[in-house]
Order: sequence, then C-alpha cells, then structure tokens
Amino acid sequence: MSSGFRIDPMILGEITGALRQAGDELHRTRATAPAEPDAGEARTAVAALLNQLVEETDRLSDTASAAGDAVADSAAAYTEADRQAREVLLGLRGR
Repeated sequence: MSSGFRIDPMILGEITGALRQAGDELHRTRATAPAEPDAGEARTAVAALLNQLVEETDRLSDTASAAGDAVADSAAAYTEADRQAREVLLGLRGR
C-alpha cells in the first residue's frame, strides 16, 4: 500500500521564486540590446536578428513568469486541499 505523497510548500515557493526571477532577468535583456548594432554593411541583417532574439527572449520571459504563477497557484490549491482533508480526518477521528 502506498504511503501517499507530500509536497513541501517551501520547495514550491523556491521553485516559484526561481521561475519568476528567471522571467524578470530575461525581460531585462531588452534594455541591454543595442538599438542599432555596429555591424557595418550587415547592420540591417544583424539588427533584424537581434530584434528576433529579443522578441523570443520576451516570450521565454513571459513563459517563465507564467510557470511561476502556475506553480504558486498549484501550491496554494494543494495547501488548501491538504488543510481541508486534515480537518475532515480529524473530524472523523472525533466521532
């Protein structure tokens, strides 16, 4: 018989924080991208490539932040379900 499972809310909090931090750090890369690269004759092509990279980084940033939010929501739901189950079981014990 299985002994069940347990999720440590502290670990979920750490995961949430790491994902949100990654999203924030990725988002800040837009500010560091040069507006017009010094690439001589290839300036237009390099600028287009940099713009595409920044857009993809923004998408990755949004995904990491959303994943952090989803982990936080799941942790809250798990914690609440665990609390409710504990109350029900304690109530059954008292009968």
